[in-house]
Amino acid sequence: MQGLVFPAIGQNIASADEVALAKKYQQKFTKSAAALLNAEVVYKFGLDAKTATPYLTEEEDLQVMSLRVNHTVARNKYYDDQSEITRATLTNERGKKISMSPICGNHESDEIFYSDAKLCQYRLNFAALGEVQRLSTQKRYGDLKYFTSVYFNDIFPIGVRKITFVVPDWLQIELKEFNFEGYKITKNVTKDAQAGTTHYAYTAREVAPLQPESHAQGPSYTYPHLLVLSKGFTRGGQATPLIGSVDDLYGWYASLAQAVNNDPKPMEATLKQLLAGKKTDEEKIRAVYYWVQDNIRYIAFEDGIAGFKPEAAQTVFGNKYGDCKGMANLTKTMLKAAGYDARLVWIGTSRIAYDYSSPSLSVDNHMICCVLLNGRKYFLDATEKFVSLDDNAERIQGRQVLIENGKGYLLDRIPAATQERNQVRTELAFRLEGTRLTGTGRKEYNGEMKTAVFHWLHEAPTDQRATTLKKIVSGGDKNQVVGNLTHSPLFARDSTWRVQYDLEVAHQVGSFEGEVYVDLDADDAFADFTIDTSRVSDVAFHEKMLQTTRVRLTVPAGYKLTHLPKGLEKKHEAFGFSLRYREQNGEIWYEKRVEIPRGLICRKDFAAWNEAVKQLKQAYNDKLILTQK
Repeated sequence: MQGLVFPAIGQNIASADEVALAKKYQQKFTKSAAALLNAEVVYKFGLDAKTATPYLTEEEDLQVMSLRVNHTVARNKYYDDQSEITRATLTNERGKKISMSPICGNHESDEIFYSDAKLCQYRLNFAALGEVQRLSTQKRYGDLKYFTSVYFNDIFPIGVRKITFVVPDWLQIELKEFNFEGYKITKNVTKDAQAGTTHYAYTAREVAPLQPESHAQGPSYTYPHLLVLSKGFTRGGQATPLIGSVDDLYGWYASLAQAVNNDPKPMEATLKQLLAGKKTDEEKIRAVYYWVQDNIRYIAFEDGIAGFKPEAAQTVFGNKYGDCKGMANLTKTMLKAAGYDARLVWIGTSRIAYDYSSPSLSVDNHMICCVLLNGRKYFLDATEKFVSLDDNAERIQGRQVLIENGKGYLLDRIPAATQERNQVRTELAFRLEGTRLTGTGRKEYNGEMKTAVFHWLHEAPTDQRATTLKKIVSGGDKNQVVGNLTHSPLFARDSTWRVQYDLEVAHQVGSFEGEVYVDLDADDAFADFTIDTSRVSDVAFHEKMLQTTRVRLTVPAGYKLTHLPKGLEKKHEAFGFSLRYREQNGEIWYEKRVEIPRGLICRKDFAAWNEAVKQLKQAYNDKLILTQK
């Protein structure tokens, strides 16, 4: 809204010091429209007289400075069915109230089909650079289970950030600190014996804004925050647990699951058809699991308790759609009807940094099914289409799980595969025809890339699948002509997926003064993937990565090899690049191996990665040279 002039009524006139400070913020944070000079929030706990359960009041006070002229700054305050905004006021520096008309309503997300999340947007209109306004809000949480974490960072830079918890003696609470290293955060604990409270005050200074970064993990891995564990409370000498242990967490989860009335009758005919002709247990489990993957559309649904309580299996079956909980519950119900020991499983995906050592609703964001058979656990995530029975998606591998077990539970971890699970293998055989390379190609897809390819082909119109696959094989390179393409059965989950094709490449051969320069690798993987060392988060590829390429070039008659590229060998604990060339019996062989075994480049390894990528690019640019005899 640059250029819009607001009325002068009630308008601040920024002082010279404020203008100078605003300019400093402008220079340091060029993308920020405002800065929070002070951002203070106080959390106070009370006991609801009607329900005799604890509640929480959040009192937030923001001193907002404009870093623009004639500009509107929007501040969003979120709430849901478990919380409400009870007050909001806006004043200028002199304490004069500024009228505002917040826009409140449902908050929509591209990733979530339905959510009870709502927001109120408060619009702060600034006329001058350095002008300051104060936004104060009050919010009430009716159930402490849903209040799980507090972050120090904001979308705007913060001068001083203060977070205070006023904890009464009757409440048992733990504040777990995450990612404080590198930040100027101090902690002060004081006891008010007269009021019967303990004050936990955290103060952070010079807090940079949240950074939207590609290839990032979830914020719980990166940004300083407090995980709030409300364990229990005492009233009238009676101790009442909240979520003080995994037992408490499982007890609440299980109570929601047990309240669901599943009726397997509507799916009996389908189940009978699926199991017909299946002889082994694995064949039967596989048939049910794949049917749910293929026939139930996944939607994301978050709505208070409904965000944790599964939909009835017959409802999901009839609707042909459901969220992760509904799909897990349907899978369990069908498999139990088939005679198997199927159970619900609560899990937090790799987006979350916590495990059950910190029992909280923040630990879990997903639900799957598990079948116990002959001493083995089969973990079934029906939201992951095209994943085989013996495989699991990267996002749940290695994650701790909570498995229902009647009144008790089982704690386990989903097995983690190595990078070989995700190998993409390319084999090319070329001959030189003028300024073109022609020959045949073969690709093998496994793991994450296989399921990604299947998703792309599944989403493509049937009459465009061949064209889509050619684009995938060629990497979208218009200089590569793919023909006579064949492949193994489409959407086959249980084996490596293979593609064979003819290939003609027009841009990998050049000549100069009687020398022919040949580039055997048009892919140049990661040649330009330099990491900005100022980024705050690690680089996460969300899969352990292994790419292997093997190219054979037949030296044409009348030519000889005069330069064979040196190649590259770069091995690091977090990554590896290998480019090798050799000449043998009139043929030139090129082999490449790129691997990122953890799928993660940590900040401490950014410099090593960038140096390796620099050398990798130089190696890619080193072409083999042929000359006429």
